[in-house]
Amino acid sequence: MHEIKSIGILSAAKVMGAIYFIIGEIAAFFLALAAIAHGHPIRAIIALTFFGAFQGAIGFVFSAFGCWLYNLIAARIGGVEFEVVQARG
Repeated sequence: MHEIKSIGILSAAKVMGAIYFIIGEIAAFFLALAAIAHGHPIRAIIALTFFGAFQGAIGFVFSAFGCWLYNLIAARIGGVEFEVVQARG
């Protein structure tokens, strides 16, 4: 068995922030389509401009907090255990 004792907070938060940014941009696209369909082109531009960045920032902050909390708890009670096997090739 192997154990994850700690997670790099900044590296994990950067990756998760990027993932949430991409998800936010996909959601913003559909929000923009809905805004245009209802006759609000300015709202569509705002959605495309800010929604992904906002989602990415929120993802970064909450992921950093989650990693920090994991590291705090794992130091006291142990990390997540997992088993590694050799891949067949």
